[in-house]
Formats: sequence, C-alpha cells, structure tokens
Amino acid sequence: MREFLGVAPYDPEDLSREDKVGVATGLAYTSVGGEVLEIEVAVLPGRGRVQLTGALGDVMKESAGAALSYARSRAAALGIDRDFHKTRDIHVHIPAGATPKDGPSAGIAIATALVSALSGIPVRGTVAMTGEITLRGRVLPIGGLKEKSVAALRAQRTDVVIPHLNARELEELPEDVRNGITFHAVETMDEVLRLALTRPPPAPRRQRARAAPRCRRRDPLMADTEKPAQEKEKDPLIIRELKFLGGMAVQGGWRPPEALPEVAFIGRSNVGKSSLLNLLVRRKAFARVSRTPGRTQEVNFFQVNDELVLVDLPGYGYARVSKTKRHSWQPLIEGYLRMTSQLRGIVLLLDIRRDPNAEDLAMLDYLGRSRRWW
Repeated sequence: MREFLGVAPYDPEDLSREDKVGVATGLAYTSVGGEVLEIEVAVLPGRGRVQLTGALGDVMKESAGAALSYARSRAAALGIDRDFHKTRDIHVHIPAGATPKDGPSAGIAIATALVSALSGIPVRGTVAMTGEITLRGRVLPIGGLKEKSVAALRAQRTDVVIPHLNARELEELPEDVRNGITFHAVETMDEVLRLALTRPPPAPRRQRARAAPRCRRRDPLMADTEKPAQEKEKDPLIIRELKFLGGMAVQGGWRPPEALPEVAFIGRSNVGKSSLLNLLVRRKAFARVSRTPGRTQEVNFFQVNDELVLVDLPGYGYARVSKTKRHSWQPLIEGYLRMTSQLRGIVLLLDIRRDPNAEDLAMLDYLGRSRRWW
C-alpha cells in the first residue's frame, strides 16, 4: 500500500489517549473537514497574567475568557483556590501554532483543561468534546458535528461530549461513527466535568464539615439556631440590630438620650479600640478603623439591640493631629466620664508589647481618684 500511496499523511500515534492533567481534547471544523485539537493549560506562580498562544482567533480568545470566568465563579464548588486569578499565571496553548484556529466550539474543552490544571485532576484521554460555553456554564450548540465526529473516530476517541441541542443530528451521522463512539449530550459545564475528569472535584469545605461535624467553640454573640424564636428575642447576647447613634464633638455638645446602659472603651491612640468594637459585634467596618492614629476624634455612640450602648472615646496621647486638637480631647473625655449617668463600665486598653507610659498611668490615676470605681 505504501508503494502506491506513499508516506501516510496522518500518524494516529501523534495524539495520545493517556489521562493527563491540564490537557483536554477538543474538536474543530475546518475547510478540509474535522480536526482534533489537544488543548493544554499550564498554571504557574504569578500575579494573574493570562497568556493565549497557538495562533488563536478573536472568537477562540473570547471562549478562553469565558472559561476563565466560569472557573472563578465556580471555584468553591470545584475545590480550587478562590484567589487563583491573583496568585497564579495561566497559559493556554493549542499546538500547531502555524495553523490559525478560531471559533467558539472549543469553549468547554478550554474550561475542562483549565479546571483540570487548577485542581490537579486528570482529564480522560478517551474523551473528546465540542461546545460553546457561557459565563454561567451553559453549553451552547455548534456546527459541523458530522465532520468533528469523524475526526474523533479517526483519533480513536471512544466518548464525545456534545451540546444537547445537537443531539437531534446524531441520526444523520455515518453508521460506523455511531457504532464506534458513545455520544453524551449535556446542558451545563458541570455535566461536562463529570464525564471528562477521572474523578469528581473535592466537595466544598462547607459540605465536608456537614458530613463530618467537628466540635466547635460556641460563639455567644452569634445566633444559636437551636434556640426557639421567642427565646432568641429575649437573649441579650444575640445581636439582632446595630445602630450608629452619632458623635459628640465638644464637651457638653449633642449626645443621645441617656436611656440605656453604656460601656466606654478608652486607650491611647491607635491601640485598637475601634477594632475591638468591630470584633465584639462581628462587623468588619462598623466602627471606623485606620492605621493613622487619631482618626476617632469624637465620642461615638453605638447601640446594640435596644439594650446597650457602646461608647468609643478618642485616643489620648500621641496622634498625628495638631496639638490644639489633641489637647481638646482630654476635657472631652473627662467631661463624658464625669457627666454621664448611665455608664456601667470602662474598658481600658493597654498595649502589652510596651510598658505603660505617662498617659496610661495618668488615666489609671484619674479613674482611681474619681468617685466611681471601675
């Protein structure tokens, strides 16, 4: 046969059927028939750079972008790092770079190779696929199913994943193609991954914790789901409502009505009073937090439920503000402590990394000489 036809133009051993991580088999339609594409994805340490190589057209580049967005949106469910787009560089390559490639039908193959590379789960070498992907993971129909199926059979692929809207075209395929390939019609990218990956992605942490519960320290500030609704409404430790009531800027100025018990937080500038308040109420930015000392320049009042008021006092001592402004805080702090009638306690914060300084000792002395003992 070789004497009459010459050297074979196609070597079936060029396309491996081994299971590989980050390599998926796509199907393309060209002017000379169907073609099998081996799509490779490499994930490298970096800062989120995406590189596309292999003479890809604009439409195929858009498919790669859609596949990346799908992986980001489904990162938790797929068991991959949610911040991979910040800490990893991604390189998508389709060999035979001298041959231009375009079209949307490689979308699900690119997404499969990407998820495989990020999760470390190999792709089945006997599976080929074709279909366009959307940002939400839907699989859209394609053209040239007959030519692509013939190419898959020629490359000895036993399973081909196709969009479900192309399933009606299977009857028109040659009989040898229908007998030699098992076709899987899918609607979503999740179905593609179940068929293409050698094992399912790991379950999200939330599901694993539910399957194997662990003893966890009870948080008294968070709602206990086991308590009846009436008991929750009466429990003062469960935070149902938080309000910022306002701030008192000058001694004797505006302040909310003294109707609820108050607990004041006091300490040097930048010691972490606002951060402690946020931790207590389980809100990241409820009280203003800044790396710049002196940001809290008023007496701020925060109401918890309808039962308690937390008071954030300006920091005494060093602050990056004018000396006049800093000196005005002392009478403001002392005025509040002296005039309030609902004060039930004071939390004085000290930096344990340093010895108490003159301002800390002066505040302790002031509280000790006052009429109340805290």
